[in-house]
Amino acid sequence: MFNAKDYTLAWQSASFTFNKMYNQNFRNFYYAANSYYNYFNSQANANSTFATTTIDPANWTAIWSDPTYGMNSTKAMTWWVGASVKGENSVYYETLIDHFAERGIDLTSAMPALVGSTAKVTT
Repeated sequence: MFNAKDYTLAWQSASFTFNKMYNQNFRNFYYAANSYYNYFNSQANANSTFATTTIDPANWTAIWSDPTYGMNSTKAMTWWVGASVKGENSVYYETLIDHFAERGIDLTSAMPALVGSTAKVTT
């Protein structure tokens, strides 16, 4: 038998999940949460994950810590997951390229390592 506290917690949990499903691609959020907590939860982990890319370390710091499209939160990681899942002709992919190009960072050669088929963002 449920009491008021259990019912409230169950209702909050269901509301949170339904809200995520309506406002965000749930699969992208799931992959983003997993990759963030396994590979990108600190800049040191992210640096070791992408040490083989051609990105300058100063630019890598700017990419990881960008407030909107960085890799330092699950919300921002959904853009990288979307680029990985949808491919290079997707809005996600083009948005990331354009956003960082405006900041003087060319990601075109590094994107296959960041969001390609072997990337850590969707494993």
